[in-house]
This record gives sequence, structure tokens and C-alpha cells, in this order.
Amino acid sequence: MCFNKCCESYRKSIRRADVEEAFEAVLHQITPAASFAKLDHAMFFKAWNAQMASAKRTKGTLRHKVLEIEVQIDQKLDQIVECTSTTVQKAFERKIEKLEADKLILQEKLRAKPAPKRTSTKCSNSL
Repeated sequence: MCFNKCCESYRKSIRRADVEEAFEAVLHQITPAASFAKLDHAMFFKAWNAQMASAKRTKGTLRHKVLEIEVQIDQKLDQIVECTSTTVQKAFERKIEKLEADKLILQEKLRAKPAPKRTSTKCSNSL
């Protein structure tokens, strides 16, 4: 329904099918310029590569954190061996348990990293 008082179709219904057909006809007439398609393609691959690089950095960071935790665990074990107080030894053991739990969480994140469902080429072909 048109609500423009200057329009000849003012307050008259327009069939939905007519509107959809006209819209489809306009869509079929529209074709992007070749330069736009190239730009779109380049932007897609730039974003794809940035996402892949970010995923690699995240994975590297997780691996580094796991190694840091392993070093901390080794240090705590050395401190337990050198310590004579059972109270302090138990505190170190609790700290080691927490570090082990953190390490397991990080390792799970490393294993659970999902792979892309499609390759960049398949995704770009659907554009």
C-alpha cells in the first residue's frame, strides 16, 4: 500500500507477487563491475588470511603457555624437594595441582581447535 498522497496508487494495495517480480527483474539487471568483483575477491582473501594468521598466533600462544606451566611445575617440584616443612610442601603440591589443571585446559584448547569447514577457494567461489 502506498501512503504518498501524490502517488496515483495512494491507499491502494499492490500485490506482493508484483512487487517481488519487479524486484527480481531489477536484481537480474544489476551486475557488478569487474573491478568491484576483483576488489571483493581481494578483500575476502585478505580477511581469510588474517583470520588464519590469527588462529596460528593463538595456537602458538597456547603452546607457549603450556611450556611456561611445565617450567613452573618443574620449579615447584624442585622447591618441594628442597623444603623441609610439610605445610609448605602441601602448599606447593596444591599449586602444582592447579598448574596441572591449567595445563590440561590449555592442551584441550589446542586439541579442540576447529578446522575451517571449507577452503578459502570454495568460499570465494560462492561469492
